[in-house]
Amino acid sequence: MPIHQATHPHFDDHKKDWTTVRRMMTGEKVAAELIQRYFEHRDHFDQRQKDADFTPRTRFLLGRLAGMLFERAGDVQRDEGPIEEGSLEQAGPKGEDYRVLLLRLAQTLLSHNEAVVVLNPATGLHVQTPLTRPHWTGQEATIQGSRVEASSVMEDGTRVRTWTRYMPSGFEVYRKSVSNEDEAELIGSGTWAGDARPGGEAPFFVDDEGRPTAPVLRVEMSWEAQVGLQIAKKHRSIFRMTSRRDFALSAAMNGLIQLGVGDNESLADEIEHRLKSGLKVVPYDSDYGPHQGLEMPTAGVEAGSSVLKGKKKELNRIAYNELEEGARTSGSATEAQIKHQGGAASALSVLAETMADAEQRILRLKAQAENFREYAGPQPSPPGVSVEWPTDYSDVVGPSEDDLARRIFGSQLPADEETATEVLMDVFREEGYEPGEDALEEEVRSALDRSAQASSTTGQFLQ
Repeated sequence: MPIHQATHPHFDDHKKDWTTVRRMMTGEKVAAELIQRYFEHRDHFDQRQKDADFTPRTRFLLGRLAGMLFERAGDVQRDEGPIEEGSLEQAGPKGEDYRVLLLRLAQTLLSHNEAVVVLNPATGLHVQTPLTRPHWTGQEATIQGSRVEASSVMEDGTRVRTWTRYMPSGFEVYRKSVSNEDEAELIGSGTWAGDARPGGEAPFFVDDEGRPTAPVLRVEMSWEAQVGLQIAKKHRSIFRMTSRRDFALSAAMNGLIQLGVGDNESLADEIEHRLKSGLKVVPYDSDYGPHQGLEMPTAGVEAGSSVLKGKKKELNRIAYNELEEGARTSGSATEAQIKHQGGAASALSVLAETMADAEQRILRLKAQAENFREYAGPQPSPPGVSVEWPTDYSDVVGPSEDDLARRIFGSQLPADEETATEVLMDVFREEGYEPGEDALEEEVRSALDRSAQASSTTGQFLQ
């Protein structure tokens, strides 16, 4: 099988979901997520796709969470070992700083639950979504990409899809055959280092156990929850309904004209053409009757706007619930930690642990790329690198449900217990959190009791 057709079962199982997440994250080809409704005219659907108003809600939510993680970036303990000083300042393919790449890694982990990091000694570190890696084995991996081909500066360049086979000691680049798309042709190859060892054996990348490996890392979240996917699906629902509502509103505002032309299709086509050309006066044939304007109903638009408002609130709630579920299924966050920090903060703790592990693997490869003779195979020596991320993000995410009542109301609650609890629940939900209502109500009740006791003591003192 040619390299551009071979895929891994894991890739096949998740490709559709990853594609949806990517579209809702970036807006790239997002109109493909719209669906043609029952009895909807094809032309109307085409126009809806062209007019689709995309707001990157998924990226805003996940980007905000990744930003919270990096509020503690200054507390990360990082020992870069033998890596050349300053080499991480331009670690990316476009000269990006290493920390910029780490932020991209965190966002990709949150959105796709896994990420791919490629270290090409010639071009630097690449952080990519799992959609770019269709196939892999224990020692090799295929990465999709593209290149621009042009035989002369006098002609336009052509972007061609490529498949790079990453191996422990080098790489091969393929493209579809020009003469037969079911075949692939080799268009480039190379080794990571020259014949740098006695005996003629070319050096190669090794993993943590000293085994040959391609410089392609798969980084996975330890939880089972599909945080990015669930947010993307709810975002897609909002996107679809917004498209339908906006099109219905546009149709209602523009109205329709019922042409009095009988069954004379040629006359109807001519009048329609002239109207689109800017015709202000439309004559009619007295034998067929006058033209008349038709008003489009707007009840659906109003209902759609109401539903959308609820869906936007629900998007934040889903984000919080999925993050809490992720923390619970990660195997690292304890129930006490989740209760103390809350779902979002506990999820950040799990993400921080994943980032620390990924960084150590990345820095080991980076050290090998800088000095194959010392740290790479066939006789590797482990480079001394280490990374430790902070794990408590309760103060970054915000107040917990245990002390929010006191922070907002102080000692004097301005409302009854039920009303105060309802207000606090709304505050949390607007910010994307879903606290336990029973625990919050108990805290409100305690605050009310303290308020009543304070008033009683003050009264006795005044007497």
